[in-house]
Order: sequence, then C-alpha cells, then structure tokens
Amino acid sequence: MSSHSRPRRVIAAGVIALAPAGLVGSVAGYEALFAAAAGAAGPGGTGQAVIFQRPSGAMGLGHVGWGFYNPATGTWTYGAVEGATSSGGSSGSVYIPPGQNNGAWNATGSYTDMVAAMNARGYMSATDVVVTTPNVGSANQVVAGQAGQGYDLIGNNCATTTDNVLTAYGLSGLPSPNGLFDLAPNSWVNDVQSSLPNTTYSIPSAAADPNAYNPNPPTGSTSTPPVTVAPPVTVAPPVTVAPPVTFGGGTFEGGTFEGGTFGGGFT
Repeated sequence: MSSHSRPRRVIAAGVIALAPAGLVGSVAGYEALFAAAAGAAGPGGTGQAVIFQRPSGAMGLGHVGWGFYNPATGTWTYGAVEGATSSGGSSGSVYIPPGQNNGAWNATGSYTDMVAAMNARGYMSATDVVVTTPNVGSANQVVAGQAGQGYDLIGNNCATTTDNVLTAYGLSGLPSPNGLFDLAPNSWVNDVQSSLPNTTYSIPSAAADPNAYNPNPPTGSTSTPPVTVAPPVTVAPPVTVAPPVTFGGGTFEGGTFEGGTFGGGFT
C-alpha cells in the first residue's frame, strides 16, 4: 500500500445512480447531463481523471489506459500505450526500444467517443477521480511524447504512462506503479482505489458520465449523487423459555399447562 494512502471512498456494488426519467442507461443522456455541468463550471472548472482497466491483459496481470476532461472545451482526451499494438491485443514484448512502435495512441472527443474507443480495445472498467485544478496543457505535453518513449515491462509500461499523464494533469496522491506490490497493473489500480476518493464503474453497460457517478460533482451539476441502499434486515421475534417447574419429586420442563393438561413431561 502506498505510504501516502488516503481514506477510501469507493462507489461499487449496490449503487443506484439517479437521473431524469428517460436518461438512465443512455450514454447520450448522461453525456448531456455532463455537458450541462461542464458548461456551468466553465474554463478552469473541475476536472476528471479516469483510469481504464483491462483485467485480462498481460496474461492476467492487467492493462490500463487513461483519460482526462478539459473543462474549457467540454472534451475528453484519452489513450494508452498498448505495447506495440493499438488494436487491443498484446505483442508479448517485454522491451521495445525508444523510437519504435510501442502501440501508443490517443484521441480527443466526447465522453461517448472515449467509452466507445476503450470498449473497442477491451477495457472493462473505469476509475474516476475528481481533479480540482486540472492542467490540460501539461498533460498534453506528456501525451505527445508517449509514442517515442519505447516500452519496458517494469518501469516504462502502460501503468507508468497512465501515472505520468494523470500526474501532469493535476491528479496528486497516486501510488507509484513501480512499487513492489503495484508492479502488476491490476494491483496498482486496486491501490489507487484504496488511496484516493474515486468512483468505479463498468463500461459500456454502465456507461454513465463520471459526473453522474461522482460523489463530488462539479458546481452546477444537474445530476444527483449516487445513493447506496443497504439490504433490509429481518429480525426474528423473541422466544421466551419458561424455567423448569419442580413438583415434589420431579421437574417439569419444556411444556405448558393449559386447561388441566401438561404439554411436556416429568424428569
């Protein structure tokens, strides 16, 4: 676990995301909600950093990509270093020299565009973290250098790239993907979820805008924060057990005396 861990606040199973009727489950609908919130925030408004996860990547060690929101334009920039292929597969290479194809790709578009691109490459979940002072320009500089940086299984991989982009964007407190227990991307994502307040959801079946799932929505949001509903608890009625009754030479237990009839027995 990172030495600078923070209290965990994860929205997972059992969450109900509330939205106006007719928009629930609609990517376009959630995007419209977010566009309204982003427009209200305006330039310099609240940002969103997203880590996309493909748990089955790298023979089960996991694979990650990144995304971040530009509140000035209302668009998302997203991508990943796939490891010599941008089709969602894996080259199996543990080292790619700088300057050679490392599968780096990026794009800018709507939230729907981002989810569709990540879904097409096999990413299955997203972890969203609020960034109060995003630095889009700094993040874009890191993104521009990804294609020529090569690839190394440890120290220069999909997770370190994601960490570099989102740290430049302004996301602080990320655990190091080079930590002993975070070398596997899946382990790193688990550590991120334990270290930072975040919202985690599946894509694209739950392709809701991060603002709809966010416990700290930007100012002006029309979305209602998620509500966690606890399961009902059934309480059994109390059972009263009468003490044994002693009758001279014996004890009557486990019965009742009704209308002159003993329902138990003597011992």
